Amino acid sequence: DDVVPDGDDDSQNQRVSQWGDVDALPARLGWTPAFQPLWHDDVAANLGGWNSESAVAMSGARFVSLTGPVARLERAISSYFLDLASSKGYVEVSPPLVVSRTALEGTSQLPKFENDLFKIVPESHTCNGQDAFLIPTAEVPLTNMHAGQILEEDDLPISYCALTPCFRAEAG
Repeated sequence: DDVVPDGDDDSQNQRVSQWGDVDALPARLGWTPAFQPLWHDDVAANLGGWNSESAVAMSGARFVSLTGPVARLERAISSYFLDLASSKGYVEVSPPLVVSRTALEGTSQLPKFENDLFKIVPESHTCNGQDAFLIPTAEVPLTNMHAGQILEEDDLPISYCALTPCFRAEAG
């Protein structure tokens, strides 16, 4: 993007635009001076709907179970944004959660991010004879819906939306 200046590292980041008044937000939301914002996991834990211990026990690090009102909130937010995108002309897709090596290469996930992906052992499953992986984002199966096709200009743009888990082993 020509608007964003190049830099050697994040210390050279420049703000090129800003929306809203950050300083006015606390008053607009009715926050008192004593109010301290919390991280999302702290809010969810305080509501009794964040259970990392049982998720870690069954799945290992980087997983959590949401329960009760927090699980319902996640579902409601997801539904809201899928409905919003659909109302703006996006086509909702429920794509496969397992893709081939070729699909990941086509979206530039491989080879660079192979160590961050969850690979399925060949004894369990392959994709058309290739290595199989859990998707890192919905972007991978959505863009691959048209892999190898020549699209007519009159058919563009094609606008999809999807809600998928993102299986990535990266930290953070």
